[in-house]
Amino acid sequence: MAAPSQTPRRSSRKRVRVFDVRQVLSFLDESTNSSDGEESGSDIDVNDFHYDDPDSASESDESEHGSNVVVDNDRSDVDNTAHGHGDAGLGVSENDDQSNDSVIDNVWQTIRNLQQDEPPNVNDFTSRTGPTWTPPGDTPPVEYFDRFLQNPTPGGLSLWDVLVDETNKYYSWNLAKAGLLQEHSRYHRWNPIAVPQLRAFMGLYFNMGLIRKHSIEEYWNTTNYSQDTPLFRRVMKLQTFENILRFIHCSDSANEPKPGSRDYDPQYKFRPVLNFLNESWAREYDLGPVISIDETIVGFKGRHTLVNYIRIKKHHQWGPKEYSLADSKSGYVYETIMLLI
Repeated sequence: MAAPSQTPRRSSRKRVRVFDVRQVLSFLDESTNSSDGEESGSDIDVNDFHYDDPDSASESDESEHGSNVVVDNDRSDVDNTAHGHGDAGLGVSENDDQSNDSVIDNVWQTIRNLQQDEPPNVNDFTSRTGPTWTPPGDTPPVEYFDRFLQNPTPGGLSLWDVLVDETNKYYSWNLAKAGLLQEHSRYHRWNPIAVPQLRAFMGLYFNMGLIRKHSIEEYWNTTNYSQDTPLFRRVMKLQTFENILRFIHCSDSANEPKPGSRDYDPQYKFRPVLNFLNESWAREYDLGPVISIDETIVGFKGRHTLVNYIRIKKHHQWGPKEYSLADSKSGYVYETIMLLI
């Protein structure tokens, strides 16, 4: 008995035909010169384009512009939509278009013919570059650090003031939520902090990065004489350090937008610090003509919406991704942003 014939399966893939510039122009030429005299329905005219044949082009033109080049050769007017402007139907007046065009013409130069038009002139960079503040040679490093945290505006709050206010406010907010407290709760051992206490806390916190130990309690441990660090217990008690570490804040948690709301910001917790530092970095340095945008992963394995995992990274694979605008010669970071991907 013969086997029943089977219908060959059709592939689900769509076959796409790729046309080059020569075929497109020949198709336009045939459609415009058709014998029936009917319009083709397209407003594209083949005479509007100039095609450089790669076979007849010189080697210099081919290496400079590529093999297939289609440029606007005959049109004398430039459509406003090419510059990102709308027409009158979008509610843009002619005066606005003329003013916008005058601004754009001062910045951009339209090249209609790649072979005849000259390249735009690039003026030499003459602006001042480098730090805006030149301190004496014996200036201590802490003054450099303070310049980025101070507010030059008279009466303005420094970053120290913002951290102190929000930390005390966060303690009061948590205390109201806690309700009935136990006898030995850490809330009973809290005292409102001021700027000197916060500066001392940050100094100890930075020193922990230089002196590595297994836990925070080890820095105040006196049983091991060979590993004793008396600086920490002389500056601050362990309970005071732990309380500040528990409640330190830079934003108002009581007014934080909820996830899913229109005003929700995943960077709300540290947005005031990031904005303050970006303004300080831009104020203290003038960028040069050579800049770069660097992509960095900030090492962090906690739970947060901004945390990403990038396998190809060697330094850090887990953490938020930030993009920094920096000076290429000095490496100075001028501004940084974090993106949610």
